[in-house]
Amino acid sequence: MKKIALIFIILLSIIYTAAWFIVANITEKTIHKKIEELKSDGIIKSSSGNIDITGYPFKFMINLEYPNIHFTPKDHVGSYNLLYNGNVKVILSLFSNSVKLKTDGNMHLKGYINNYNFHIVSSGEDTNFYIKLYDFLLSPKLINNFISSSDSMEKIFFGVIKYIHFSSHNLKLINKTNNELILNVEDGYATLSTKYNDEYRIGYEEKDVNAEFGPELTLLWNNISSIPKIKNMLTQIPYNIQNYFSAFKLHELGVINYDAKINLIIDKTKNTELYIDKFLLKNDIEDINISGKIKVFNDRASVDINSKIHFNEKWYHIMQKYIRSADFTNFDVSFFKKSNKNSIISSVILPINNFMNTLLGNNNPNTRAYYIPRFHEMGPVITRINAQYKREENKDFDLEINNFELSTKEFSIKAEGDFKNKNDIDSYKLAIDLTNYPTMIDMSTKYLNRIAESANYNFLISGKELTITEKTSIRIKKLMQDISSNPETSQINAEILAKKEKSDKYPEVGRYSAKEFKRIWEDFKSRLIFEKIENKVNDYLNNKVIKNKITEDTAKNISSVIDSLFKNAFKKNEQNSN
Repeated sequence: MKKIALIFIILLSIIYTAAWFIVANITEKTIHKKIEELKSDGIIKSSSGNIDITGYPFKFMINLEYPNIHFTPKDHVGSYNLLYNGNVKVILSLFSNSVKLKTDGNMHLKGYINNYNFHIVSSGEDTNFYIKLYDFLLSPKLINNFISSSDSMEKIFFGVIKYIHFSSHNLKLINKTNNELILNVEDGYATLSTKYNDEYRIGYEEKDVNAEFGPELTLLWNNISSIPKIKNMLTQIPYNIQNYFSAFKLHELGVINYDAKINLIIDKTKNTELYIDKFLLKNDIEDINISGKIKVFNDRASVDINSKIHFNEKWYHIMQKYIRSADFTNFDVSFFKKSNKNSIISSVILPINNFMNTLLGNNNPNTRAYYIPRFHEMGPVITRINAQYKREENKDFDLEINNFELSTKEFSIKAEGDFKNKNDIDSYKLAIDLTNYPTMIDMSTKYLNRIAESANYNFLISGKELTITEKTSIRIKKLMQDISSNPETSQINAEILAKKEKSDKYPEVGRYSAKEFKRIWEDFKSRLIFEKIENKVNDYLNNKVIKNKITEDTAKNISSVIDSLFKNAFKKNEQNSN
């Protein structure tokens, strides 16, 4: 019996040894084959360095001694060499599901793109790179995926790789041609996990401590992004986002601390779920903390997001510089393009679209600098949003706001309600709580007037020109107090309840019926229009040329007649409403 067991062990050892060397031979041949294919395709011009596979019996180590690969891309004027001044080891344990990469030297990337020369050196301490697989190395499924040329990268990535992890201490990238810093990270790690089971699941986790970018990164990226293939890929990114990152300079952020954990789920019909467990970003200009989830399906979407953002004054000045340099030629800020023009969404969003496109379409970069809000004066801005949006095939929709909160050190807004649109007819019920609304109106007025003065843009109410004067600001505050549910108890806080039925043109607001609110709103608009006309008349009468042609009494009479006409109009409007 012992002899049989011994013979079995010997045979098993022989089979295992044969299998190990067969796999080693196949792997080495596959590596050489792939390199030759890349050479024949013109991607690699030449390569050097020995490839040796060791580790028998329980490990599988691919040793690359001083690897050097010379790339010659076809689609741009450039050339580069990738090399290590040491050994690179890919370590696999045959009965384990992990793959580790170890190096005993620094990575060098030499070459040029267009007229930009570079010699990038990567160095770091305790650098670790490893891959976890779903199956152990000698599993038939894994071997088949790696040696089969018919399998797609997508199948290998999601079906074989469980996660990829990279960590390093004092990681540094430098361009040795000018000794300029590209990147420096004191401590950092990144993990990317994948899973496929009727849906794609991607997990992303990263933490960087005291990271810094150098101006050299901008030069490097500008040249990389000019490569035709990469340039074509970038055109798939929305213009607004693409343009933002091309104009923004990462080295201006100073020291960066970053901590994020995000999960993405995409099913076969491209329904998408995004879970933000944490997103923390702190640098010299901003402090951002975001968590929550976003779900986007074919006919519905939901948002449940909490955020706390604090910008400092340096952010304000950097954003002014950014908006001066950015190209907004093709800027488009259109939202809800599929919504009906008569819906409540479009009635709110379309003026914002027109306003933003008018502002950013301004070709004067110095004028555009006035558009940056002074968020740094608000202190920490805390936002909570919980809402669901559902759209029918005929474009009817239902927007439910479970909770909306926006609070700063100066004011706060809370809202909840439900908006419905059916057959181009709106109905809604909305509750809004405003804390210290006079300050909110004053800050908004200063911002909007600064834009109006710089861009010669007049804000519109009912199709009439309107600049927000002190009188206008007072009227807006009085309107807020009048429609509040508690006008007698507070002059700085307001609770506003609005309800609109499908058959009504105007909503019920606070203690006012739809008919009463129509009168209040029409009166409010009329007085704003009268103020605009009155200011124009006074400007005309105060003109030096006009003053010399008419007497002071005549000017007073003209003003009196206009005042009388509008008072009669207000009185008639009130009678008609009643």
